[in-house]
Amino acid sequence: MRVLDKTPCIYLIIYSTSKARVSVGNQSLTFSLTGLRRWLRVQEIETTYIHFLSTSIAYLLLKTGLAEKPLYWIMWGADFYRLPQVRKNYFLPLSKEFMPPINSLKTRLIKFMSLPSYDHVEKILPKVNYYVGYPEEYDHVQQELNLPMELIPWEFYFDVTEMERPIINQGKGHILIGNSDDPTNNHLDILELLKERNMSHYPLIIPLAGAQADYQLAVADKVLEFNAEVLNEYVDPKTFFNKMETVSYVVYGHLRQQGVGTILPLIYAGKKVFLWESNPLYTILKRWGLLIFSLDKMRVEDFVPLSQIQIEEQRRTLEEFNSQVKGNERWAEILKDRSQKKVDLN
Repeated sequence: MRVLDKTPCIYLIIYSTSKARVSVGNQSLTFSLTGLRRWLRVQEIETTYIHFLSTSIAYLLLKTGLAEKPLYWIMWGADFYRLPQVRKNYFLPLSKEFMPPINSLKTRLIKFMSLPSYDHVEKILPKVNYYVGYPEEYDHVQQELNLPMELIPWEFYFDVTEMERPIINQGKGHILIGNSDDPTNNHLDILELLKERNMSHYPLIIPLAGAQADYQLAVADKVLEFNAEVLNEYVDPKTFFNKMETVSYVVYGHLRQQGVGTILPLIYAGKKVFLWESNPLYTILKRWGLLIFSLDKMRVEDFVPLSQIQIEEQRRTLEEFNSQVKGNERWAEILKDRSQKKVDLN
């Protein structure tokens, strides 16, 4: 944003419900949430760009009056998909048992103490003027929430042209199951699907570092029927992608857009990707022109590597669609002056 727009900006990073860092020009300031609230109240801020609408950010917007100024919501993923009113829709039957509770004792205590909560997010959502994100996900969000906000189309800003073109690596036949420990990966349901398709003998890699103990145990019990390596410890990105060198196929069990920053480098390296058709990411990547395979129609016969021609076409598509030039064009559109109107809720 600094490169594309010289308008003075305040860059604010919320680390938790108790700490924040602010960058203004050459200054870097650190605040508690209470101190930040006081500081923001005396700043002259015309427009706010929200990158991930967390409970803490929603709280600050409401407490500082910024909610009454033009708001742009750059929707990242979990800020929508974890909303209490929609959360259950993104878990398949076996994984739904491990969905984070909506009305836990901790949640009730947070609300009682008037700390940042999803109540604040729900109050902010109708005040958002502009939704910045994938058109497919905008339609999806509107089906669920029906909010008075306009779409500004935007794509994931991973710039593959920053990378040195890797050697094509189609792996050694391993299947990557999901991208993280989150139960929205629906690991248990994907393992059951592979079992139903007589694919228990395929070597699997399952990232699970950071998972809750009960979920780790459930997956550990399920994988006894498989040839699986479960990654229970965090590793640095280089080590993780070195591990991905044995992967030939990527199976994401999400019903939501998630893990884009992992999946794009894997596609670029030559891996074959399977997604549920109901996952907005399936439609998004197909719109880009990428060859993505359907989990709904998955067959054992589909587990053959992409051809060299197909991989080169995938790479050209990513290089054309996800470059710094394209990214700058999209940011320029986001930052363009607009006739600003706040939503009248009365």
